[in-house]
Amino acid sequence: MAVGVVVGLWQLSAPSEAIPRSPIDMIVNSDPVTKAVLALLAVLSLMSWGIMYAKWRAFRAAEAKGSAFVRDFERSRDMDDAMLVA
Repeated sequence: MAVGVVVGLWQLSAPSEAIPRSPIDMIVNSDPVTKAVLALLAVLSLMSWGIMYAKWRAFRAAEAKGSAFVRDFERSRDMDDAMLVA
């Protein structure tokens, strides 16, 4: 019992640098495998944002083209004009 108390007090008096104070400290003090996983996650996250941005632009362009088609189609007077719009 006394040994456990002594070990517990010894752990409390450990240097404060062992406890990370910020996420940057956690990354700096981590092992290479952890850093590699975090780097991979960061790269994949950036790729995901790039894909989402590209899809947003593509959908915006498709919506503009669709609106232009509907506008031109509604202005056509007969089926021959509608065929030219399509």
